[in-house]
Amino acid sequence: MVAGPGGDQPASPPPQPILGSVVLATDGLTLLYSRAPYCQQGQLLATASPARITLSVTYEDLGLAGCGGPPSPFSASRAAFPLPTALGDRPVADALTGAPIPVFRAVDALRLPSPVPPAVALVPPAPSFVPGAPLTSIPWTPPPSPPPSPLDEWARSPTAASQAPDFGGPGSATIALRYFGIDRTTRGYSSTDLIVIATTGRWSPDPATPTTPTTVRGLPGYAAAGIVVWQERGMTFAVRIDSPQHAPRPTAQLTALAALLNTEGPASPAGSSSPARRSPPASPPRSTPPSSPMNPPAATS
Repeated sequence: MVAGPGGDQPASPPPQPILGSVVLATDGLTLLYSRAPYCQQGQLLATASPARITLSVTYEDLGLAGCGGPPSPFSASRAAFPLPTALGDRPVADALTGAPIPVFRAVDALRLPSPVPPAVALVPPAPSFVPGAPLTSIPWTPPPSPPPSPLDEWARSPTAASQAPDFGGPGSATIALRYFGIDRTTRGYSSTDLIVIATTGRWSPDPATPTTPTTVRGLPGYAAAGIVVWQERGMTFAVRIDSPQHAPRPTAQLTALAALLNTEGPASPAGSSSPARRSPPASPPRSTPPSSPMNPPAATS
């Protein structure tokens, strides 16, 4: 407690170092960090200068009764800080240790395409009219409903996190985008989530995880229960469906969703701190180089 004008006040929580990486939002201004302890609210603190950005974080207990369990990258403890000017080429460092902080630029992430506006319903033709004759109607058949889309199951406004279990590694930057599932019958949220992950690091699942080679977006990758992983543009990507109340989704559905992913906008070269540049939209992804950042267990059948 500290003395204040109104009496003793709770002491401000001490700043803590940043663990892992942060995400730079597509606006080029907002930094996101999501590694706060469970049931605590994180506040990202930043100091900006023309030369660099320094970050630290403080945590405040939310005071929720019965709160406990493992931390979640998508919990309410995510912290964001809007920079006064675009990050640009400036490096980001920890305010307490001086260590560099990797930054994943969200423009480099793959994501579900934006919602396609519903087709404009055709207006039935007006009845023909001939002076002195009765009105006659032109037969009209409404347009058929569009076929169900694999995207109908997911909300299109994802929640972002700066970490993902089993992905990353020292010096790497990671982003995870969570799309809430939509119940096709009730149109409410379901318990199934789609997670799209990108990292400059590795995929390191439990060594006991059974994996099989597969092809994702025309590239070699791996499939495990509820997840497919591949490398593209020098980064490791994954599509995962979390469905705790149901059996894991088939690999074919995961690869079909992966094929629909695209970037939000201009993409910067992988690992580059330079301002984002647009990649040719029609250029095919490069094949996985020998030094693939994927690090799965040995493939099993």
